[in-house]
Amino acid sequence: MSRQAFTAANLRRVYRPRRIKHSDAEVRAAADSAARQIQSGSFSWGRVTNTIANGSNVFFFKDLPSELVLSKLTMNISRAYNVNPSNRDLIIDQVRTLLTEQLPFSILTFDIKNFFENIDRYRLLRDLDLQLYLSAETRNLLTDLLKNSPFHRMRGLPRGLPISTPLSELYLAPLDQRLRQISTVYYYARFVDDIVIFCSMDPAKTIEQIHAITEDLRVPLNTKKHRQIDIQCPKANGPGQPPPPPCFPTCKCKETKGFPVHLEYLGYRFNFSSAPNGPSTSKPTPKTVEVTIAQKKIKKIKTRLARAFVDYTITEDYSLLVDRVRFLTGTFPITRRAAAGRLKGGNHFNYSRLTDSCALRELDDFKSRLVYSRRGTLGKRLSPLLTRDQKNRLARISFQYGYANAVLHRFTRRRIYDIKRCFPR
Repeated sequence: MSRQAFTAANLRRVYRPRRIKHSDAEVRAAADSAARQIQSGSFSWGRVTNTIANGSNVFFFKDLPSELVLSKLTMNISRAYNVNPSNRDLIIDQVRTLLTEQLPFSILTFDIKNFFENIDRYRLLRDLDLQLYLSAETRNLLTDLLKNSPFHRMRGLPRGLPISTPLSELYLAPLDQRLRQISTVYYYARFVDDIVIFCSMDPAKTIEQIHAITEDLRVPLNTKKHRQIDIQCPKANGPGQPPPPPCFPTCKCKETKGFPVHLEYLGYRFNFSSAPNGPSTSKPTPKTVEVTIAQKKIKKIKTRLARAFVDYTITEDYSLLVDRVRFLTGTFPITRRAAAGRLKGGNHFNYSRLTDSCALRELDDFKSRLVYSRRGTLGKRLSPLLTRDQKNRLARISFQYGYANAVLHRFTRRRIYDIKRCFPR
């Protein structure tokens, strides 16, 4: 338990600059003060503020001592329970491989409703107290955070705080285990609140079992986002018939006999056929699966592009417009926790598993229409404000080129704030 101690040295080690970069002296003073207060039993969580992101409240502490204690608390829980977040790229690779299978199967997707808000934190705290993996000091600080701090009146876990991620993973571990144990399920993955399941037969019965388990564990599902895709022989009686079809396992129906279907998951869109590419007696051929960007994400990027050009008609700040287009088309460095090291953001890294560049071409075409349009409300306002050279420069900044070459742009924290200021939250 000594590694879980909230000493000044341990608190200094967990410091990572987030919104504001503090000096070494400030970090040392904050760590010393927090460690003394924790030792004397007088520590109290500082002031909480929030912002709106994607329609939800996102919380964070404004004072450095609370940030340091929260970071150490998060580390203690993650290490004690060996909590590792799911690997998005690995899940995408696995899903694509499974979609190339030649035999019939069904795909089920679910979304956990109000993910953080619907977690029973009091049950979670009781479970953590019984397991005794955490030191008494860690458990007391966690209890104070969730019961007595400014969060005590809200439901579930507070969005935005780093500690909510490992706590939610611990809470949902029984759900993951029980869903994997369903006899018809041969693949299960969950990334935060998004669930994908591959089942070999009787999807209706599988869905019944899934709902029974989620109701038993009090994990509500968003029924509006549930989807079922059946990959079945065209000779089957109709949509939703449990595979295998009557001709299984001698079915030799090819994927060309089916109709185009798609699966959108974790920001990607998988395009494939509704028919299995049945095994032949000569050489089995995997199904064709193309991976591109999900339509929802394309719409989000287009909205940001349009907002950037609308804002230019107000500010006429051409250098800011160029930086916004470069930000949306290229890559940029981001800093996270020490374990993650130096990371990069942007389309090349956010969508590294693309096999089809049609979405990037669509985005380039959309940008070109914005740049050269002289019609419509925006085109009539924008066109007189840009010279031909300025338009051509914007047109040359390409989504396809930026993705293929991982074009890197460096921006200061202040510049990124200015770039994102006109983007919808």
